[in-house]
Amino acid sequence: MAAYTTSYDDLVADLQDITESTEPEFVLQIPKIIARAQDVVQRDLGLEIWRSFSSVSTVNGVNTITRQASWLQVHSISIPTIGAYPEQRKLDFLRMYGTTSGTPKYWAEVSETSIQLAPTPNAVFALSVEVLERLPALAGGNQTNWLTTHAADLLLLQALIGAGWRVVSWDAPGYGLSNLPVPLDIDHCARALALLAAGADPNVRDGHGLIHEVWILTPQEAALKRPVKPT
Repeated sequence: MAAYTTSYDDLVADLQDITESTEPEFVLQIPKIIARAQDVVQRDLGLEIWRSFSSVSTVNGVNTITRQASWLQVHSISIPTIGAYPEQRKLDFLRMYGTTSGTPKYWAEVSETSIQLAPTPNAVFALSVEVLERLPALAGGNQTNWLTTHAADLLLLQALIGAGWRVVSWDAPGYGLSNLPVPLDIDHCARALALLAAGADPNVRDGHGLIHEVWILTPQEAALKRPVKPT
């Protein structure tokens, strides 16, 4: 079976198809939903192939450096010329240094565009910043990247979550993380599925590899066992 792959246009179409929404307001949000989904999936995977080192120089008397837009995540900062490795700390901790100057010993992310150092650099220091480089953003003019080829399912699921969907991964008894329940019958499966569906309207089920009788009958039985909301 060929691996599932996608593209930007396919993601846009799938989001509208699965959510059954082509409302203008939702359609306008789709590019942002996909962009956020890409960042979340890439950050969670955190593969070594996306790590790189960027060279940045401090300014004497200035306690911040610029955080590049391509840096999805900052892993470490070092000062190679003196063999120093400033530690990452909370911003509140750095604020205790006030205007104290010296060789930077600590760093903290202030915002998406700024990283603060403490003490304030008292000279020009050449820093080496290890980062997780953000993948090229998906768009109409950039249809694919690593995620659309190798993690398309995760990208689609995260986009659905970003669109407001509650996505549940069923730990199928016997070959998930749970032990096989006794007895394993239609009634048992229906009760489990009814609990998952409680409070969520509408529900869309998707899956594969289940025996025909369980897959066809369980949702029907679950609908009967689903808790009724009080009126």
